[in-house]
Amino acid sequence: MVQALVQIDDNTNRVLNIVKATYNLTGKGEAIEFVVGFRIKCMNF
Repeated sequence: MVQALVQIDDNTNRVLNIVKATYNLTGKGEAIEFVVGFRIKCMNF
């Protein structure tokens, strides 16, 4: 696993918090993985 310090704007932060709460995720890192994974599946990679 890789650790990274990222800067996100307020809107992205809001969206990640919504994703985190909606899918009962434990942190923003998990929310980022969820969103990226969903996008990858949509693109059929």
